[in-house]
Amino acid sequence: MNPQSFKNPVPPLLLTGVVVIIAFIFRGGALHAFDRTLPIVGWAGYALACSGLVIMLVAARTFRQHRTTLSPIQIDGVRALVKEGVFRYSRNPMYLGMVCLTAGLSLAWVSGWGLVLSVGLLWYLDRFQIRPEEKVLSQQFGPAFAEYTQQTRRWFGFVKRLANKN
Repeated sequence: MNPQSFKNPVPPLLLTGVVVIIAFIFRGGALHAFDRTLPIVGWAGYALACSGLVIMLVAARTFRQHRTTLSPIQIDGVRALVKEGVFRYSRNPMYLGMVCLTAGLSLAWVSGWGLVLSVGLLWYLDRFQIRPEEKVLSQQFGPAFAEYTQQTRRWFGFVKRLANKN
């Protein structure tokens, strides 16, 4: 697979928007009593959503600083392997932010469908966006990308340090 061969026809940001709209449409409902008894869940949901938005914006800024593409549709525009900032904790902070945004809003709006679709979004992104992207990045950046995958988790986690082989 060369960089030009990976073209995902469904933009992840579009999917994120669809999940947010569905979560908004199906908010409250039978779970509305839960929302009244635990208002902290709503605030925690908004905090998670805001965190997701901040993660996305910081990741986008880092991409811009490295003059590489923000487009997940045409990965052939990748110019640099970004491993600093939020990319030290997640190889996919943009996608992590999207899932946090949808899950957070779903919690805040008490939307069961939104939560289910947030999990579906995570699965879709992992399977149909991230894995093909990683194949292309592996071919493009070789050993540097392999080392990065050993140091940094796909979704989230603290940096795993490689043992010094001195």
